[in-house]
Amino acid sequence: MNVGAPLAIANSVFPAVAAGDADRAAFFFLGSPTAGNLQDTANYKGIWHAYVASTYDGGANYFLVDVTPDDPVQIGSICIGGTTCGADRNLLDFNDLSIDSQGRVVGAFADGCVKGACDATSPASASVALSARCSGNTGGKRMFAAFDPLEPAAPAAPQIVSALQGGTGTLVKWQAPDNGGSALKNYVVYRGSTSGGETAIATLSASKTSYLDTLSKTGTHYYRVAAVNKYGQSQLCGEIASVPAPPPQSSCTGTGITVADDPAGDQTASPANSQLDIQSISIGEKYVSASTPGKLTFTMKVANLANPVQPNSLWTIFFTAPNGSQYFLEMSTSSAGTAATFEYGHTTTLASGTTQQVKDGAADPSSTYSADGTITLVIANSLVGAPQAGDTLVNVNGRTQLLAGALGTGLLETVDSTAAGRYVVVGNAYCAGK
Repeated sequence: MNVGAPLAIANSVFPAVAAGDADRAAFFFLGSPTAGNLQDTANYKGIWHAYVASTYDGGANYFLVDVTPDDPVQIGSICIGGTTCGADRNLLDFNDLSIDSQGRVVGAFADGCVKGACDATSPASASVALSARCSGNTGGKRMFAAFDPLEPAAPAAPQIVSALQGGTGTLVKWQAPDNGGSALKNYVVYRGSTSGGETAIATLSASKTSYLDTLSKTGTHYYRVAAVNKYGQSQLCGEIASVPAPPPQSSCTGTGITVADDPAGDQTASPANSQLDIQSISIGEKYVSASTPGKLTFTMKVANLANPVQPNSLWTIFFTAPNGSQYFLEMSTSSAGTAATFEYGHTTTLASGTTQQVKDGAADPSSTYSADGTITLVIANSLVGAPQAGDTLVNVNGRTQLLAGALGTGLLETVDSTAAGRYVVVGNAYCAGK
């Protein structure tokens, strides 16, 4: 049976299947409505999503769901040749499907197109692990009929995301919940001056997932949100306290615009090394003078770089320029003990499919690091593809590595890495006087 027909799926790869009761099963796959040779790296431009098709009647009928409707898994070619893929390593084949103890479908898959880092004109080659499961308390039938929810019913509770306080009030944001099988009618926002003391302050249409509370400009306030459909109101979501909104970022000041955040303490080296624990990556374009060519300032923040700095280590930032080439900037202590050097270069793909870094020279002399873990890497635009104002750098990501074994003969162990982000170039002139 062509389970992709309802959404006109023309290509599919990497299937995984899970079953529950004798007449129930779910089928996971990556699919694209674009026909053609999906392995044609140069010409195939299909947009791929993750899908789950479920049957509850022994396969007579399947119900197809787009698991990633707002965030493609990949744009462009996907290799299905395993170790014979050569230069195209967009395998994306580390996928699986299972069910939990109550029969909810749970999928795991590789995301090659991180949201915010690739689009139809600038595809990415990321490799981020994601998982998805049947959402809310009433997310449709389960693989075990004994746990099927009763629908239609009141919706699940929304998930509150943030309550950021600024000069005009507190902006509260939440995610839409499972609707319980009936369209949402509205949301009810609750506020309290003490934890657990919230009362209703506003009713909003179901099209809204944020609310600006103009009466809470100072002090700490507590918020909860409920959803309503024709069958009733959901339970209240988890409580969140208001916090001051972070100051607005600018390409012209400070460390610029944050393009990637990374959780603290997630590095893999044992024992854990905080000097290789990435926290964020930012990009800025501070103005120097009208006669100074444009420069890009990349900042990698790690937990600390207190003396002595970790020897035999690399702190690297990668990005793809508008010309399609991937460049990198790097601080290294791998060749001179703890004396850091700062270099830049580009990557190339060998016939075996392995990506190789090629060093092109020293980074700008203003590149440096500080004991608080701030690494500043500066490079002239002209040396990395000459991006102009309005161009976008994509696949901006960071990696730290530690040399395991003797210098020159050992292997580099990746200790920490980030997801990919993007940055829009503003140009040297834009920051004049800012």
